[in-house]
Amino acid sequence: MDKALGKLDDLERALAPFRETSARFPRVVKALSEWRTDSVHNRHVLPNDGERYHNGEAIAPGLVASTGHAVVSKRFCKNQQMQWAKPGVHWLL
Repeated sequence: MDKALGKLDDLERALAPFRETSARFPRVVKALSEWRTDSVHNRHVLPNDGERYHNGEAIAPGLVASTGHAVVSKRFCKNQQMQWAKPGVHWLL
């Protein structure tokens, strides 16, 4: 978890030069801050997939599956008006 939080710090530093030039900068910083807060507060329930893999334990893809289902459901239920594009579908898969 400490390595992941370090990567968030690296990302924040890498984005700093765009503070004055990007209109989206405040939203990105807010999202990173929320991600950090959630990670720190929920670190006791977040599985360490690397450790599980090295111990020969199963790695549950539940989070990935639920995220995929949420995106597909949102698009097909027309809660969000979007169209599928080949690059977008590729990244989703």
